Amino acid sequence: MPQLKFYLSVACATMLAGCATPGPILGEAVGSLRAGVAASQSQSQLTFRDGNNLVLDQNIIRVLNSGTNNIGEDQFLILVSDETAAKWNNSFGILDEYAAALQKLVDPERSQATGGALVGLGNALNGSTINAGLSDGFVAAIGTFGQALIQAKAEKSATKIMAKTDPAFGQV
Repeated sequence: MPQLKFYLSVACATMLAGCATPGPILGEAVGSLRAGVAASQSQSQLTFRDGNNLVLDQNIIRVLNSGTNNIGEDQFLILVSDETAAKWNNSFGILDEYAAALQKLVDPERSQATGGALVGLGNALNGSTINAGLSDGFVAAIGTFGQALIQAKAEKSATKIMAKTDPAFGQV
């Protein structure tokens, strides 16, 4: 009877671990967010450059058609100043740093390392020094369960961080 309880507890732990493992769901979403930030940053730089070139071309045509001999820098307007473009670029950099930190937090390798460490601990307990007699299934279940708990905690922490920083994210 004690063996039956032991095997039932191992089976329950394994099922719980399987159910609790959210996987890198948020990690994929944050990766997509980072890709979107990078694409937006690149597109804004192209838009600013092309817009400034278009305005410069129009200014040149306007000045040439005006017939004036007094040409000065003040006649050549700029659509987007270097300072404004730098502010936009800095904002995108901040957004990418934020998304990179979230991505690192929910990286599945962190939870996998924990699962591996727990399996290693179980194997060490089964070694000749302690000889705990833990079954391989139980050791594997504890590793899987630990991995799932760490991943779930990371996902929950990242979600809380995102909820807290949402207004600031929107402002940037």
